[in-house]
Amino acid sequence: MGRGELESFLRRVDPSAPPPEGAYVEPPLRIGDQLAVALQPHSTSRVLFVGQPGVGKSTELARLEQRLADRFVVLRPPIDALNLRTAGWTELVAFSALWGSEKVLRAAASKGDLRVGELMSASSRLGRSIQETQWVADRPDDDGDHDEYVQVAGPPRPDVVQRFRNDLPRIMAAVAAGPAQVRDQAAAVMREVEAREGKPVVLLWDGLERLSWGRAVEMFEKQVLDVKDLPCRLVATAPVWLSFQTFFGELTENFGEVVRLRALDPSEPSSAEFLADVIVQRGLDFEGGHFDLDGFAESGIPAYSGGILRQLLQLIAFAIAQALTDGQDSVTREAFERGRRRAAERWQYQLGPADFHELSKDDRKRSPELRARLLSLGALVEYEDAGGGLTLKTNPLVEELMKRRSRS
Repeated sequence: MGRGELESFLRRVDPSAPPPEGAYVEPPLRIGDQLAVALQPHSTSRVLFVGQPGVGKSTELARLEQRLADRFVVLRPPIDALNLRTAGWTELVAFSALWGSEKVLRAAASKGDLRVGELMSASSRLGRSIQETQWVADRPDDDGDHDEYVQVAGPPRPDVVQRFRNDLPRIMAAVAAGPAQVRDQAAAVMREVEAREGKPVVLLWDGLERLSWGRAVEMFEKQVLDVKDLPCRLVATAPVWLSFQTFFGELTENFGEVVRLRALDPSEPSSAEFLADVIVQRGLDFEGGHFDLDGFAESGIPAYSGGILRQLLQLIAFAIAQALTDGQDSVTREAFERGRRRAAERWQYQLGPADFHELSKDDRKRSPELRARLLSLGALVEYEDAGGGLTLKTNPLVEELMKRRSRS
């Protein structure tokens, strides 16, 4: 086997990219089924999708988008383009409505479909409600409306994502002057999208699990009633540690359904089988000479992955990259060990002495803030226990660092 094949494998295990075509593997708990069923009952179904970073939430939402496309208008706006340290529910729904209407209008234009008047008008009203008078140059059309935007100087006219990235502070100031009106106009846009497409809208908000502690508490505790004003079905991710907070019960009342995705315990046969299937579907072969590690189960990769999909792919990617750096055409034990050490190194820059001290404690003695921090960093891993509850364990790669610290 040549280097080209190893390089090809490296692309297939890119942890930052969705699974290649045909590489998706259904997890043992069939999370996609749970999400789809939770959305069915009525137009205001809202689902909170929780799980720590790396366990596969984005993959499941991408799969859900494909699964629902025949029956719904599925809008999955790139909310990670926004500054989530400040944006709230109203900014998110306005952004989603504008992004969704722009997507539908562009699709209609590509087909030569001119039946877009009502949607364009509703979108324009929402767009004007979040801009200040000096924001963009425009001129009235024959009806006195301001649907024509004229480029007079400077950069090209921004699309919705660029508009929010450029002007979020000013947009937030405009929204603060009339949040109820903005939400109502966003709802009008969603209704026009539904009327035009003949299908109900589903919003998928992926990325809210990256909210800081303070911002997540602000949105999910103090502003949670704003969720009731959202105009369509919704699946929103959230930080997993919210479930440990006293206000989580009220939060679930406003969302109605909570779907939880935990890491898979590699010691469980069904989990180990799933992890192996993920690798096989990516085109990797542990038995055919690509890896000189005595097979997948014996390699230690499942155990060191901690049952976190992103970490599983990172371990293999680092091992392959190390083999290529060493000029090898297969992954040796030495390459894997060096790759594993590299995968663990990122915690050296994120965890301080106090964090390592907290990791050595019983979880019941940790403060909620510290538990939230360690889960968000992936230093702690959440698993299902035998009784249907949860167990928190130290990430196996972080355990390696702790052992090194104790030896030194």
